[in-house]
Amino acid sequence: MDLGFIKMRVAGSDLLLSGEIGDGKGRDLAPVARAILHRRRGVGALRLVSLARSATELWLEVYDREGSREAALFDAAICAARWLLDSGRAGGENLRLRTRRGEMQVDILDGSSLGISVGPLLGLPGRGVLDASAALERRVLIEARGERFDALPVALAAAGGLRAENISAGEMRRGEVPEGGAATVAENNDGPAAAVFFHEGGEAPLRVRLSGTRRGGIPAVAVPARCLSEDELRIGTARDASVDAVAMAAMALGAANLLGLASNEAFVRSGDGGLWVRHSAEGRLYVAARPTYVFRGDFHLDDEGDES
Repeated sequence: MDLGFIKMRVAGSDLLLSGEIGDGKGRDLAPVARAILHRRRGVGALRLVSLARSATELWLEVYDREGSREAALFDAAICAARWLLDSGRAGGENLRLRTRRGEMQVDILDGSSLGISVGPLLGLPGRGVLDASAALERRVLIEARGERFDALPVALAAAGGLRAENISAGEMRRGEVPEGGAATVAENNDGPAAAVFFHEGGEAPLRVRLSGTRRGGIPAVAVPARCLSEDELRIGTARDASVDAVAMAAMALGAANLLGLASNEAFVRSGDGGLWVRHSAEGRLYVAARPTYVFRGDFHLDDEGDES
């Protein structure tokens, strides 16, 4: 079997997009993902993105390097929308993609930029909607080996639920959730989570490591960040496929804004690129990105999905 693919990149995250749209009845791509995503024996990337069209919907599926279907969907949706737009398969000013967790809407902002709403920012533990006072209460100051960090454990409310994205932070805090919305929020409360570490001063590389345990609700994924100015942040390049660059940038800007370290709109640099992130007064986070093509190719696999 020869799998045609397109390698794409968005702000430090690289993905492989299957170069065709299936009929929704294709085989499980888990073994394919394990082979093609391998950095040495395969093509190498964080995720494999597959698109399938049913009678009325366009389905998005994302596999990580272990072959698991995952919740890290934002960068995948952005890259898939870029390809759909450039290949003439997208129309209008937005594109809706169906996932196992609900719908995701990608907005076509201009000829090169795409936008996506990633929902309000939640605090850990408990996953309640964060405001400035709640963020300051959960803030952790860390000093180690002559370095100082402000740390804030956060999560995103939705990992692909369109209705949850349309619920404001105020509505969630007051319980004024539209019909069907509360269930969606609860269902999506296992969305992307991380501890954002703001490094104070210096030019040292942004590196923070957490143990694999989740004691006290602290997630095992770290987002090292540095505030270059009120309007510009830098985050460490993602090495863990469980959180994508879009989610990392949104969590970093949301946390920085709530802690008074950045304005409510900023450019967040990641790897060799970056994203524009806006944290609205209603608590919603919106990310704009410019995904790029790296190359196209074919990868030969046997029937079990292993490289031959």
